[in-house]
Amino acid sequence: MDLMQVEQKMMNRGFVLVFFIFLSFALAAQEDIKPSELAAEIRESVRQEKIANALDEEWQNNDEILRIAEESYLKELGSLKDVFEILSKHSKNLKVSLKSSYTGAEFGNDREKFLSNFSRKMQDSLVLPTYREIERVWYENMLEMIESRNVSRFSAMVMNADGTQTRCEVMRVGNLAALCGDKYLEYLPEINMYRIMNNLPKNFRYRFGLKASDKDKYTLVYIDPRRVFNESD
Repeated sequence: MDLMQVEQKMMNRGFVLVFFIFLSFALAAQEDIKPSELAAEIRESVRQEKIANALDEEWQNNDEILRIAEESYLKELGSLKDVFEILSKHSKNLKVSLKSSYTGAEFGNDREKFLSNFSRKMQDSLVLPTYREIERVWYENMLEMIESRNVSRFSAMVMNADGTQTRCEVMRVGNLAALCGDKYLEYLPEINMYRIMNNLPKNFRYRFGLKASDKDKYTLVYIDPRRVFNESD
């Protein structure tokens, strides 16, 4: 708010005060109010007006102090601001990637929640990420890169075609496929769970030679590098 706006606001308040005084006299004449009571009301109105003007002035001063502090802060931040913008963009992209990742059922969706909160925080140019937050973004990125090329076996609840759930030993082939026994699984990010597919989609056109740790032979596993699942294909 500039000086002209402040002056205009003060003039408006002065007009309202004068109008109130004249109105008070008019009402007092009609309602036979004692002059001493009317004078007390007028003094109280003037006092309240002074308080309002003082608060307005204090607000203007504080607003200017904050503006100067913010400009100084952004200037001191310098090139780091660009680094944080890149970090924010990367965290958003990582969150999108994790949402449909086969690794989600194994590692949970807490990492997606963290990245969502981190992205919202980074939208505020005056809030800096902590060292631990930056470290965790790096950690989640590295974990996904490593696990996307690993074969993992773990126990998990999976959903059957009829909606019931059962526990099975899941074999996850990187970020390309997951199996429960001889049944292929699709990942449902909305419930963070695998679901057994009745039919193998046509998207699974490629076979991958997998060597089990306890056997000296390779098992052929169908994979879909695009991670596109549609049983009607």
